[in-house]
Amino acid sequence: RERFGLLLKNHLERMGVIVSGIEHWVSIHKELLEKDVDGTSATIKKIEHHQEQMKQIKSLMKSTLSGSTDEIMKELKANIDRFFNIHPGSVLKQTLVFVNQYSVSVENYREKLTASGFSNTLRLIFQEFNQALDTFMAETINPEIARFLKEIEDRI
Repeated sequence: RERFGLLLKNHLERMGVIVSGIEHWVSIHKELLEKDVDGTSATIKKIEHHQEQMKQIKSLMKSTLSGSTDEIMKELKANIDRFFNIHPGSVLKQTLVFVNQYSVSVENYREKLTASGFSNTLRLIFQEFNQALDTFMAETINPEIARFLKEIEDRI
């Protein structure tokens, strides 16, 4: 909701700038039409001087925005790397701990091993592990990732 409000506000501000530019353009042309040749020439020279200054300002703004974008991208990359880095409490560390601590109850599969064979029993064990891992991811890791994404989105 905030994002849509911001997008609408930006659009309205942009339209306000356009209207202001048109008003300025009309006033300049009205002024030019009201002056004599010498006055018009002086005004045109002033306009050319202002255009040159605006080119310099535009170039400065472009380089500033480019630098800001690069800085934001570096910060985002660092935050993402830090989030997925292996450290106590990180999502990667929690997942690795879950995988390493997962244990298979061999007793549950003894009968299936003799009845179905090794490959089928191994597939059943994998399916059980996969289901446990999916549950862990859905209950523990995905909410952490959603929280992190919201935090990143709020910063942007």
